Amino acid sequence: MDLNYILIWIVCLSCLIFIIRTMRSSIKNNLGWIVMGNLILVLTLSLTYFIPNFAGIIGLTIWILGLFIPLSILTEINQLLYQEQYTKARKLSKYLKYLHPFDSCLELSQILIALEIAHQGDIVKASQIIENYQNRSNSLYYHAKILLFWFQGDWENCLNYFQKEIKIKNIDQDSNLLIYYLRVLGENGKIEELLNQFTIAEPILAKTGDKNKINLAKMLIFAFSGEKELLEKLFNYSLNFYSKNTQRFWLITAQFYRGEKTEAIAKFNDLKEISNLVLINNINWRLSQNLNQDHNNQLSQKLITKLKKTLQDEIDYQNFTKINLKKAYLTQGLIIINFLLFFLEIQIGGSTNLEVLEKLGALIPEYIWEGEYWRLITANFLHYGWLHLSMNMFALWIVGTFVETIIGRFFYGLIYFLSGIGAMIIFTFISPYIISPNMPILLVGASGAIMGLVGVILAIFIKFTYQKKSAIFAQKLRFLLFIILLQFIFDFFTPQVSFAIHSLGFILGLITGLFVPIKSEN
Repeated sequence: MDLNYILIWIVCLSCLIFIIRTMRSSIKNNLGWIVMGNLILVLTLSLTYFIPNFAGIIGLTIWILGLFIPLSILTEINQLLYQEQYTKARKLSKYLKYLHPFDSCLELSQILIALEIAHQGDIVKASQIIENYQNRSNSLYYHAKILLFWFQGDWENCLNYFQKEIKIKNIDQDSNLLIYYLRVLGENGKIEELLNQFTIAEPILAKTGDKNKINLAKMLIFAFSGEKELLEKLFNYSLNFYSKNTQRFWLITAQFYRGEKTEAIAKFNDLKEISNLVLINNINWRLSQNLNQDHNNQLSQKLITKLKKTLQDEIDYQNFTKINLKKAYLTQGLIIINFLLFFLEIQIGGSTNLEVLEKLGALIPEYIWEGEYWRLITANFLHYGWLHLSMNMFALWIVGTFVETIIGRFFYGLIYFLSGIGAMIIFTFISPYIISPNMPILLVGASGAIMGLVGVILAIFIKFTYQKKSAIFAQKLRFLLFIILLQFIFDFFTPQVSFAIHSLGFILGLITGLFVPIKSEN
């Protein structure tokens, strides 16, 4: 197995997935990212022709510098903006403009300076900085202008700005503007319109793949509909990065809008004593509202019921996917055994020495027919070279830990050995029909057993999707099927990988997994 070949696959597939996902979100606002993804993809494929032996490492380096690091920085900047940490975001943006000088990243640091100044109370100076960028980047300029209204708690003029300066019909081109618009509607008491716009915005926000944006939209619905308990769950699970004061502000807002105004007003006044200027301005705006909205209409109740189930599904999924690395004793034990036998291979004569592998128990079908059945077990713990071992052990650590947590050690061990040994047995029987008679066969590796665990995961998600009628499990199931498909495509086109063993192990794990109880159900 060639590391260079694997790296080429990783770079090309990651670029393709990134390009497709980004184009689904918004081509206009992500043109620079799309161009960068295509550039890295074309360059890596070109290198496979000109310098094939180094194409993987060069492509990976360009991918890290051109996509991975810039996207990581942008994600961190967005997280800091959610937390209103504009100074840290501004400092971090300096690195982004050098790595990705597209999509308004060059102007981002200056805009963040303006927001930092505005957050400190100097709105006039901040406005002067922002006005300099009016004709350079409409999207970024709009964001900054709206945030200035937000900092001042001037939501009435913010709504007017949306209606006069920003074409409402084009808001769906920008997921951030969608979030702002939903809040503007809520702040101005247009709850019915907020609910209607959310039903339109939800699938658009889902396309971005950014859970924070979807959850921010849900936060607004819960707050302006007075659903304090649902809002608390959202803060506990999905939006826990918000500051305590911000969380308190929205929880009190939920009380305010469900009719507990006397208590809410008292809490708002207490919160003002420990808040920054921006939060104080927004509290003053909230206290100036005298809204008696009835949110118990059919649309509101239907939407809240739907979001309540979605939120509970998300919570169930988070709890379901929690793993305990420290207690994955069987996975750790299997990894240790594989390493010990690998060191034994090295001591005897080398992990890539076929005679050594044959001596220690590699699977050779004719030897099985001669009665050396122990090879069906030992072949699962031998590996050909460091790359083969490291890839399998990494996969076992990730997949095995999850499966061990979900179904327990007994069933985990049962399926691991059933998949690994079973795949070897079936392969022994079918090898005369799928392998050329003159072709020597020597198989080693834990891949069949590991693919069996992947099959178990797929079985678990299939069961949960149909039992719980959960949209989030259905979404994860589709993604898992896509990843498995990519794995089999890679296996099929990689000569050193036994496609048959992988397929057999996967099928055995999938079938067995459908009948294995989940640990939480025991």
